[in-house]
Amino acid sequence: MVASSSIPARFSAAAATYDRHASIQRTVADRVIELVADAPGPGRILDIGSGTGILTEKLVQLFPEASITALDISPQMVEQGRTRFPGAGNVEWTVGDIRDLPSDPPFNMVASSSSLHWVTPIDDAFRAIATVMCPGARFVFGMMLADTLAELHAARHHAAPHKAVRARLPREEDILNALASSGLHPLQHERAGLRAEFPSCSDFLQSIHEQGFTGGPVSTSGVPLTRTELKELASHYDSHYKVPTGGVFATYDCLFALAERK
Repeated sequence: MVASSSIPARFSAAAATYDRHASIQRTVADRVIELVADAPGPGRILDIGSGTGILTEKLVQLFPEASITALDISPQMVEQGRTRFPGAGNVEWTVGDIRDLPSDPPFNMVASSSSLHWVTPIDDAFRAIATVMCPGARFVFGMMLADTLAELHAARHHAAPHKAVRARLPREEDILNALASSGLHPLQHERAGLRAEFPSCSDFLQSIHEQGFTGGPVSTSGVPLTRTELKELASHYDSHYKVPTGGVFATYDCLFALAERK
């Protein structure tokens, strides 16, 4: 049960630039918070894959009396979050991966936004999460699905069909099956498509690079694209995924879910 070995380095390198491009992540975090907005105030919350603290900040605002553990695999992301919220005395910023989940005492709520899609196998991740939750605790998350950035995958295949990416993000059915087999009872789930717009494909590629998305198995084949292939990818993207006002769009396929530990 691990995230890709390249993830800590990629996201650490992107820590300083991540927030300026994170509009989709903020939207995902907003919906995660909506799912628990009416929940009784939990005593202890675990924020998995907290990154720079986008969801953490919203949890602090919604549950000001809770003790929050913000866990992320990237030391630089954790430091960025700690720097952003120096006065948040109820937040413990922790470097570690999902195998290092603290469990004593157990948590009343576990939350995660835009991070669990990097973890494989997801079945083991959900089982690990269940073990640190007390009975009646809620688990809420938002994560990306396999059709995220479908336009980029199509443009990449057009430019270099012989260089298929090594992996894809999980499918909805895989996540829901894993959740059901983990000892967590699903209460609700929904799938939503989100969209972002950029001046050009080059701006889009720069944006996802500065968020740490590039370089992993879901974006590379192990053999880099040539300069000619990259140029063809950008040209195809710019001509096929236009928006009426100018520029291009990218879509994100998201799953939101709320579950309970029995």
